[in-house]
Amino acid sequence: MANLWWQDDMTERTCSVNDCNRPHYGRGFCAMHYQHWRKTGSADDPLKGIWKCGHLRTPETTIFEKGGKERCRPCREQYNATFVSETPCTVCGDPQLARDLCGKHYQRQVNKGSTDDPVYLTPEQRRQHLDDAMRRWRERNPGVEAERQRQKYAEDAVYREAERERRRRYVRDNPGKIAAYNRLWGEMNPEHKARLYREWVEANPERARDIYWNKTQRRRARERASTVGPVDRKRVIEDYGMICHLCTGEIKTRTDLHIDHVFPIAAGGPHVQDNLRPSHSWCNLRKGAKLLP
Repeated sequence: MANLWWQDDMTERTCSVNDCNRPHYGRGFCAMHYQHWRKTGSADDPLKGIWKCGHLRTPETTIFEKGGKERCRPCREQYNATFVSETPCTVCGDPQLARDLCGKHYQRQVNKGSTDDPVYLTPEQRRQHLDDAMRRWRERNPGVEAERQRQKYAEDAVYREAERERRRRYVRDNPGKIAAYNRLWGEMNPEHKARLYREWVEANPERARDIYWNKTQRRRARERASTVGPVDRKRVIEDYGMICHLCTGEIKTRTDLHIDHVFPIAAGGPHVQDNLRPSHSWCNLRKGAKLLP
């Protein structure tokens, strides 16, 4: 597609600054010289630029620190004259900043509790320094980290799912530790524990009934020295349906449903999945502890 007349005119015109052949942008300058003219009022030496502090950026006003980082020389000299002492650091000999240390070793002492060079520390020592620094920060800022984590958990869906997975994995790998903590917490907060249990039972009545039934049947089987295994009431319904194994009639409501032990526990039967069948409540009560013919 052909260029418009004004596009052709701009491609033909060039910057008015000497030795600059870039295309024209505005006010007789290219884009680079135009921006420099807007900031400084002059198009001279645009490559030198200006520091954020306002000083002109030239080789004479630039300090190259370790790692190639550039600093403004006037600002650095003013900082040294105001804050940095002429007394040498007790570790490296550089000018002191505070506590007889230069800026680098002072930051190490504050953040890690030691002026040792982290390059020469073992991984365990470096980890310990970081843990100590984090502990001191938490002591100085109580509650800040917890509030930050709560806010991130509420706003970040990816972090929330990762945190849930981490908790599930921790609970799966540390059952004894979780049980001991729950017992201790329950002994220290009995009223709170009772209130939470009541609220959970009200919100999950069927699950609470299944847990209570399973707990009772396991206790009965242990008292008679019978076998006790994992039991799932839902799987019994899925395997055999809502059909009574005693009268072969349909169980129409959950209130009429009982889970019967084919070989009764009272007669020494085991409390295992294979010994369970659905039945009507009246059929189960009429059968009692009798064995099927």
